[in-house]
Amino acid sequence: MIDHTSASLVLVVGDDAVNRLVIRQMVQLSGYACLSAMDGLEGYQKTVLHAPALVLTDLHMPVLSGVEMISAIREALGAKTPPILTVLDAPDPALQRRALGTGAAACLIKPLRLETVQQALQAYLTEHSAASATVTRGGNTASNTASNTAASTGARRCRCSE
Repeated sequence: MIDHTSASLVLVVGDDAVNRLVIRQMVQLSGYACLSAMDGLEGYQKTVLHAPALVLTDLHMPVLSGVEMISAIREALGAKTPPILTVLDAPDPALQRRALGTGAAACLIKPLRLETVQQALQAYLTEHSAASATVTRGGNTASNTASNTAASTGARRCRCSE
């Protein structure tokens, strides 16, 4: 196990090294410890081993896709599954529905801004966060409305819209 408390640990998963580095820096600037993984399999392994408080993941990756990784994590951890936020290259309603249907808590759309990442981390990592969070990207707003429908599985279900 690593030296950080899992309550402040965020795992960033993605196959693009530059994107991983940029998101990792945003997480660290937001005050959280950060691990990274370069594909879905490594992301799954690090989630099970290190029990991060939150996972930020790309969906298009080698070995295991983000959707496959989310499913594997939910199967392995059940109610202990951390919130998993997906990072999409562009708004894609079908891909958003697929990710959310698999158990992702929310979808963030690139280009990510530090404020967007901070708001998302705060919304999903603060114990007493409101049931609804609005995450702003540029001049657009993506609404993430938390629902208790998945409380039995420990997943937070959200609806993302552009």
